[in-house]
Amino acid sequence: MQVKLETFGCTSNRADSQRIHEFLSTIGHRVVGDGEDINESDGNNIVVVNTCVVTAGTERKVLKKLKALEEAGMPYAVAGCLPAARPQLLE
Repeated sequence: MQVKLETFGCTSNRADSQRIHEFLSTIGHRVVGDGEDINESDGNNIVVVNTCVVTAGTERKVLKKLKALEEAGMPYAVAGCLPAARPQLLE
């Protein structure tokens, strides 16, 4: 499986993304970062969006990204503070 890891926000999120990358790599997934693409038509691939909602601008960027992934039919997982701080935005 290929996993695209996209990180939004603070240095803490970047550190968390590094830990996510290391974990997924150790269990056999190919992890690509910002600027790299994965095959979106392969149903085994996923995008992990590590989110931040500290500023309204970053929150808007995250929501725009999630909408684009939904419209493309690309599976994704949301990490970071958005699911805890604003779960209603993910419904």
